[in-house]
Order: sequence, then structure tokens, then C-alpha cells
Amino acid sequence: MAGVTFPKSKFELEFNQGSIYGDDEREAILRVFEANAPSCGSEVLSFEKEFAEYNGNRFAIAVGNCTQGLELAVKTALKSVDCTGQRNEVIVPAVSWISTASAAALAGATVKFADVASPTVCVDTEAIKRLVTQQTAAVIVVHLYGRPVDGLVELVAWLHERQILVIEDCAHAAGSIDASGARCGTIGDLAVFSFHQQKNMVTLGEGGMCVTNDAALRELMVGYRSLCAMSYDPKGKYLAIDAAAHPMGKLYWLMDFADHGHNFRMTDMQAAVGRAQLRRLESFNQRRREIAHQLHRGLQAIPGLTLPSLATDGAMVHSWHLFHVLVTDAFPLPKDEFMWALLHDFGVKSWNHYAPMHLSTSFLPASSSSSSSSSPSSSSSSTRGLCPVAEQLFEQYVSLPIHPRLTSDAVAYMVDAIRQLATRPAVPRTSPTPLVDALVALTTTPTPPPTAAPSSPTVTITRQQSLTSDAWDPTMHAQWALFEPQVRQATVDGLFSSSSADPSSSSSSSSSSSPSSAVSIARAPGRLDLMGGNDDYTGGLVFECTIAEATFVATQVTPSTTATAATPPTIVVRNRQLAETDIVVPVSLLTDAAQAPQPAQYLAQQLKKQFPETRWPLYVFGVLLWLVMRYPTTMFGDGRGLRLLIWTQVPLNRGVSSSASVEVAVMKAAAFAFGVALHGELLATACQWAENEVCHSACGLMDQMAVTLGKPFMAMRCQPAVILPAAPLPSDLTVYALDSGVSHEVSGVEYEAARAAAFMGYKIICTLEGLETVLDTHGEIARYTDAKYHGYLANLSPSAFAREFEHRLPETMTGHDYLQTYGVHVDPATPVLPDHVYHIRANTRYAVKENNRVTVFSQLLKGCAASGGDVATYAQLGELMYQSHDAYTECGLGSTATSLIVELVRALGPGSGLFGAKITGGGAGGTVAILGLQTAKATFEAAVVDAYAQKRGLAEKPYVFVGSSLGADAFGIHEWRL
Repeated sequence: MAGVTFPKSKFELEFNQGSIYGDDEREAILRVFEANAPSCGSEVLSFEKEFAEYNGNRFAIAVGNCTQGLELAVKTALKSVDCTGQRNEVIVPAVSWISTASAAALAGATVKFADVASPTVCVDTEAIKRLVTQQTAAVIVVHLYGRPVDGLVELVAWLHERQILVIEDCAHAAGSIDASGARCGTIGDLAVFSFHQQKNMVTLGEGGMCVTNDAALRELMVGYRSLCAMSYDPKGKYLAIDAAAHPMGKLYWLMDFADHGHNFRMTDMQAAVGRAQLRRLESFNQRRREIAHQLHRGLQAIPGLTLPSLATDGAMVHSWHLFHVLVTDAFPLPKDEFMWALLHDFGVKSWNHYAPMHLSTSFLPASSSSSSSSSPSSSSSSTRGLCPVAEQLFEQYVSLPIHPRLTSDAVAYMVDAIRQLATRPAVPRTSPTPLVDALVALTTTPTPPPTAAPSSPTVTITRQQSLTSDAWDPTMHAQWALFEPQVRQATVDGLFSSSSADPSSSSSSSSSSSPSSAVSIARAPGRLDLMGGNDDYTGGLVFECTIAEATFVATQVTPSTTATAATPPTIVVRNRQLAETDIVVPVSLLTDAAQAPQPAQYLAQQLKKQFPETRWPLYVFGVLLWLVMRYPTTMFGDGRGLRLLIWTQVPLNRGVSSSASVEVAVMKAAAFAFGVALHGELLATACQWAENEVCHSACGLMDQMAVTLGKPFMAMRCQPAVILPAAPLPSDLTVYALDSGVSHEVSGVEYEAARAAAFMGYKIICTLEGLETVLDTHGEIARYTDAKYHGYLANLSPSAFAREFEHRLPETMTGHDYLQTYGVHVDPATPVLPDHVYHIRANTRYAVKENNRVTVFSQLLKGCAASGGDVATYAQLGELMYQSHDAYTECGLGSTATSLIVELVRALGPGSGLFGAKITGGGAGGTVAILGLQTAKATFEAAVVDAYAQKRGLAEKPYVFVGSSLGADAFGIHEWRL
């Protein structure tokens, strides 16, 4: 448009006029000046903390701008999901600012574009599902214009079932709330906000914030933000440069760089202004909503314009970053003429947000640049039509100015200008898609985007959505038929506060976050260790199978009106399977414990005094203590109490995670009753903390993760909890499980001694290598680590162990001699008994070789999935199970009863259709898992179950576990409204 003079906009009717600064921002800038204006200093840390609290996230990571944040998020997702580099596809919406897609490409992803929905222009969630493949690692959803994406909670659950991470691009959505009541940025795994000068809150022109609820993701992002720089502290541990400061020793200057990172840090100047802006965000957004309503009232009667809906679903809150209209064919002017006339004739500068990214030169397929004879337009024809809805809407959508500086008079002027345009003579359309034609004509031959190097996984998938009762399997319905009368009776008895509980009014939700008088019900299954089991605490790979048996927990908050000085608030727990009377303790027991120097020890001592004959209250009140410590103002605030009803089908002390199923169900239901939605790794880790610290049971994280996120077949690398894609069992195979009838106990001496011995071996190996072991207290569970193996024996290869260390480890050693020689025990979860003899070499060998056995097991399953299984391969799988069981027995674990079952299976041989067997769970006794053909059921019952009962002289058949079920997160929370 040579020679055209662009007029100035009137009444600040332009997007780059939207920033508002005042006295608070000026004072913040002066404050930073006086502190010498550092980069990423105390103001940044405060801004991160305040933004995380505002948005409901555990962690926030400030960055220089949103584009940088998106690149960090994608790079983190790729590193977390797949260490082979095979899963590097990232799906993005077709319509967004180019940063959404280019950041993914720069992070090494293969970008795929999903079409959008009409008229919102937000991504179509069904289009995303159609694009998902086995190579998909992550999906970026964009809350375009500030409107939350429809159906996101359900989409996240669907993607998580496929081990795909979700990144929320919240550049437009500061302050937006989804229909479920969840803030944008809390629904997926990662999210990124923008503080550019046009956004709802600003930080001196540029700025951004990444948020997550996952500690492992946060750690990766902090590293990548700061060049992956690591500083060296006096204890010999490398720490991320942005970690909490602590005094450095002589090597204060020593740094290392763990990977190729970026300098994406925010300055203190930006952060100080951001803190002031955050306090004003809600008022800014309220003004935007007022302008949106004024625009809607003024434009709704104009033919040919489609306006964004003011109606909101459920609890949805639209932040109105942009107000977009669709200029349809019924309007006299096409989009481009509309925008030019509005600017040239009236000084109102509208904009296009945005051109479809799949038509951009930067995203033309690489094949289109292979021929020098290809013209730009013919090159881009290979992507034209890829997202037809986006291309159609591109011909129509226009963004009108909207920002808090606009006065009502300015908005009225803009409305009047558009009304005048609606009366002009019609301008004929030159083609059905003139703007797509123009965009295609601009494109040039692209350069293929760079690819990132493969990296190792470090994160588990967390969020799941509730199953409705219609989706329950027959086992769940049968369990509910047994539990429902108990809920009704508890209501009649007064445990719960009404006698009119109606299951027909129940609702399914995992996203609600406000407490109510409803009875909140959670369910968590037990689990079997198919392979791995006792190598979870040493960082090994495990294969878990959930069982059909489960624990149900119903909870209800009692209001503060029931508490008085004479009758303080209480916690009442009913478990008729283990106690004839209700357990009643004052809420003050938990609040006092939370304030004690050693909260877990204080609570355990008090409970043992009150209930000396039973241990199960420790598991219940242990998880409640964690909730009180983590959410002190939310849990039991204002004099409220809690009522719990517990019922379980998971057999106790049988190696199938009865304790974990109780912990997870209690914590999920109790937290939800007070408005806290816990799920995923945080839920599991909190329960592990309770079992380790309050119950003094030295379990790893495997059990809690399995019952929380578990599926019928789940693979996890326990460093600490990385869920991996698992090849399913071949369809003709199944896992049988037989209860030996012999009690197993994780808190027993045998299990604790075996675990302690493995950590003794780890400490000795580190000493032999000159590696310092340092206590890491950054996570929920404190653990020792080192610079090479990172605290996990599983990171030592079997060949290196056999060559360099096995012969140098003592066969046995007393606890006294170990402490005298090595000084410290590097496992906080187990004691060292001075007179006990520890089998150090066998338990260390087990940790190293079990991880290798499970890895081979996994590869064999993948081969079966790729080319089909056969009896020879199934026999190899079974042999690995036998080796695992034998090594377990060598560690001093197991029992003659469980070994008898294994030997009965082994004697039958692969020709029987039963291929392998091993003890499941830790300790002495418990259950045996058996791998066999579906058609071998009769053989299993006659030659194993009946034969075992006969040899043991049992009057009744031993218990057989049949079937599986989904984990606690998939079940969600089911409520009875009273």
C-alpha cells in the first residue's frame, strides 16, 4: 500500500495503548533501583510465589516473555515423556500467535495442527484426538481471546490415559476460569502466561510466567531457564542456580552445566512491576468485562456480525483479553475492507488474531522445498485445506480494541463507527477465500525446523477425571452394592449429618474445589507387583497390576456450629471391619502435632498411647496430618470437624497394598471434603510420607502411585515416579494371583533389614568411588543422593556392579560394624539395628539385577506387541519371574508358603500354560503372582490352588484374586448431596 497514510487512532482505540501504570508501579521500580536492579533476584522469587498462590499452582517460574516460556514448557515435556526421542510430536491449534507453534518447533518437536471450533476459534478437542498417534508427546491448548477451551478437563483425562502431557497457553487467560471452576493454568500439566504490553497485566513491555503443580517439571524448567547451570555447595551437591540460596564453601565459584539451556530469566524490575499489576488484575479484568458487555449491547442488532457469547457455562469466567467478531458474508464489507475503513475513516485500529499457523512459510512441509521449481503458492498448497474451519473463520474474525484505559465514550464511538459501516454499499467478494489466497501468495520456501536431542524421562502423568457411575464395571457396581447400605446406615446412625442421603442425586466430579455438606466418596484399589516390587526404593523399573478389590472411604465435614468450648471439634472414624466402636479424636491432636518440632513422631506417639492394640489409625491420621501441615488454613478451619466411613475388600497383610489403598482413598476423600483436589504424584507422595514418617513403614512410592494412577497394567521407573508407556500383556495371557495365607508386613524386620542392607551397599559403593552422599530435603520425602547414581542403585549397570563392586561388598555385616566403618545410614526410612546381621551383598545385587530383569521383561513385552507372542517368549518372561523370586528369597525375604506356590508352578513347566511365578509385595509371606494363558485357568485351579491347599492342609481353598480395576484418580470423587 505505497503512498497510503496510516491515520492515528482515536480515544486510545488501539491495542498497544492498554498498559496502565500508577504509583504502585513507580514505587516498585524505585525499590528495585535502590537494590541495584538485579536479574532474577528476590523480587522474582516473590512474584513467582504470589502468582502461584493467585492462580492455584504449586510452582511458578518467571521468564522473559511468553514465547520463552512456551519453549521451556515444550522442551520440558519432551524430556519428561520419552528418553528415546521417538515421541516428539506436539499438537497445537491452527489459530494462535505464531509463538505457540514456533516455540514447540524450536524445542525440537514435530508440530501438528488441530482445527478450531466455530464460532469461538478455540481449538476443537475432537480434532486433537484425531491427530494423536503413538509418537504424540504433548498437546498445547490455547485459551484464545481469554475464553477457556471447551471440554478441556475431559480432554486432559483422555490424553493422560495415553501418557500425553498437556500445556496450556494462557497468554490471553490471566484470571480466566474454566466451566468446572478450575483456573486456566491448573488443568493441564504445564501452563504459560504472557505479560506483554497488550495483555491483561503487564511487566514493562515483556514478561511471562510458567506454572505447574509437578515438582519434577518445575525443576527441569528452572534449569533450562538458566542455562542448566548448577552451583556447588559445601556438601558437594550441585544445585540449580535459581534454587534457594545457602552459604557456599571454598568452591562457591564452581559451576557445571547439566544440559543445553537458555537465558530466559526475568529481571527484578519486571517482577516488581508484575507484583503491583497482579494486585490490580481483577479490577483490570472487571473493566474488560464491562467493555465487552457495552460492545455486545451496541453491536448485537447489526446484521452480518456474529458476536462472542456473553453466556458462560458453569463457573466459567472469561478474561476478555480480546473481543472478536465474525464479519460474515451478510455484512456489506468483507473483513479486509471492514478493517481498513474502520481505521482510515474512523481511526479505530482493529486487528487480526491470528492467521492460521499451518499456512505460514515457517511450517510448510519440508518436502515442498525439495524442488527449486516449486512456486511459493504451490508449495503452500500442500498445507492448505489441512484445517478447513480455521481457514474459513480466518476470512471473518476481527478483534476490536478492548483494554481498561478505554472510556465508555470511546467504546460508544467505536460502536457508532461500525454501525455506519453496516449502512455502506456492499463490496463484492473476489473469491470464497480471498484472505487465504493472499496469505498463500506471501509464503516462501521454508527451512526445516531444528530437532532436539533425545533426553531422559523425569515426570509422571498426574491429573485424571472421574468416572460416572454409568462407566463403572460390574465389579465396581457389586462393591457399591455392599458399601451403599453402610453409607445409608451411617447417615441414620448420625455419623453423617442427614438421614436422607439419596444416591440418585450423586454427582461425579474431580474438579470441584469448594467444601460442602455432601458426603464425598473415594475408591482406591489394591495392586500386585508383576515385576520389580522390591526395587522401587532403589530407583528400579516396576510393572504393577491393579486388582479388583478396593477400599471405599466416605467423608463429611461437620460445621463449626456443632463445636463449642465444652465440645471441641472432633474427627470420627468408623471401620467396622477392624473396630467395633468408632474412633474419636479431637481435631486439636492434628493441629498440635503440626506445630510440634517432630510432627509425625508426636502424632504416632499420641495414637499409640490411645490405641495401643492396633496400627490402622496411624494410616488414617497420618494422611490427615499431612493435609493439616500442607493446608493449615483450609483443613479444619473455623472449628470444623470430619467424619469418615472406611470399608475395604483388600485383604490385610497379603502384599497387595491394603495400606496404600486406605491411605489414598482417605486422603483423596478428606481433602476434597475441605475443597482441596489432590491427584497424581502429589497425592501418592503425600501418602508415602504418612506411611514412612507416621506409620514407620519403609515403603517406596510404587504402591501409592499404582493405586492412585494405576491401570490393569502399568510401568513405572521409581526415580521417583515416572510413568512409562507400557506394552500391554498379549491378549492370550493373564495374571493369576494366589494368597498364601501367610501374613506379610512392610514394617516387619525382614523387609526393613533387606531395604537397609541395599542402602548400606549403595553407601559402600559411593565410598569406594569417592562419591559424597548428601541428604536432599527438597522433595516431600527426604532421601540421600550423589553426583553419579543420584541415589539409585538401579542406575548402576549389572556388568559394572559385577566387575567393580560385587566382590568388594561384604557378604554380611552387623549394624554396629557398618556404622563404625561408614558413619551414616543413607536411608531415612529404616533404622540400623546394632546387633542385626545385614545381607549387604545379596540385597545390593538384587537392586541392580532386578532393574535389569524388569527392563528385559519390558522389551520382551514390546516385542510381543509388535510381532505377536509365542510360548517360547512367554517362557522367557516366566523365567525372569522365577529369577526375581529366587533373588528375593536370597535377600532373606519371602516364606516357605510363597515359595511352595512358586515351585508348584515351576514344576508344571511352560507346557502347562503357566510360565512363571513370583512373590508380590515386600516382606515375608503374602501373595504370589503367576503369568499364564487365559486357557490355563483349570490347570491353575487344580494343579496350583488345590495342590497348595492340600500340601498346606488347609480346610478351605486359599483366596484367588480375579480381575483388575482403575486407580483412585480415574474413579474421582462421587458425592451424595444431603
